[in-house]
Amino acid sequence: MTYVLGVAGIQCELCFQWYHYSCGSVKTQAAERERENWNCEKCRTEKVRMLQEELQNMLQQIDELKARKRELKEKLTTGGSW
Repeated sequence: MTYVLGVAGIQCELCFQWYHYSCGSVKTQAAERERENWNCEKCRTEKVRMLQEELQNMLQQIDELKARKRELKEKLTTGGSW
């Protein structure tokens, strides 16, 4: 736990902004539990957006690989040329 001017607070690991526990957006128990990896609401929202984007990209890659697998399987069963 870090003290700033005698008030308990925590620093966001992404934007490095300091937040007092008493400011409402910081839940003390959660912050204590996640002290090393705590993110503010703005950074959590951005992190979720980025993870959703990465997930969509990966799902697209999976679909492309499945399509390629079907193509190769078709070539194998029909004796098609490579």
